[in-house]
Amino acid sequence: MDIKEQVSCAFCMETTDVGLSGDGVTLEITRAGEQSTQFVWAHLSCLDERLHKQVTRGPWLDD
Repeated sequence: MDIKEQVSCAFCMETTDVGLSGDGVTLEITRAGEQSTQFVWAHLSCLDERLHKQVTRGPWLDD
């Protein structure tokens, strides 16, 4: 992603400037049985709110 690019969070839909120290991640989404993939961006906090509680969170998700 271009560091000056504006993106919308996949969960809250808030538009955010993506910078070198951004607070988000780019996710690659593949649906079961499909060969195509889609890339979406999300705030770390929005992603954390929606992850199942049994999903292990690594250092990449630390604030």
